[in-house]
Amino acid sequence: MTFKSPLKRSAAISTKISPAYTIAIPKDIRSALNLQPGDSLEFHLQENGSIVLHKEIPLDASFQQAQAPLFVWEWEDEEEEEEAHGRAL
Repeated sequence: MTFKSPLKRSAAISTKISPAYTIAIPKDIRSALNLQPGDSLEFHLQENGSIVLHKEIPLDASFQQAQAPLFVWEWEDEEEEEEAHGRAL
C-alpha cells in the first residue's frame, strides 16, 4: 500500500510533553494517519535516537483466535509469580 501524505517529507511539526508525559498529536498528523480517539500507536526507537510512529493496525479477530493457543502463560499461578518477583500482586 502506498501512503500519500499531505505533509511535505521535510516538514517538521513539534509538540511539547505535558507534566503527565502525554503529547498532543498535531492535527496535520492526525489527518494524515486518519487517527481517531481510541486508535493505538506504535513507537519505534531508531538507533540514531529518532522515533518512528505508526498507526497500529488491529489484527483480524479470527486471526487472533487462531493464534491464541500459541500464547502460553509464563506463570502457572499468582503464587508462583509473586515468588518469582518477590512481592504480592
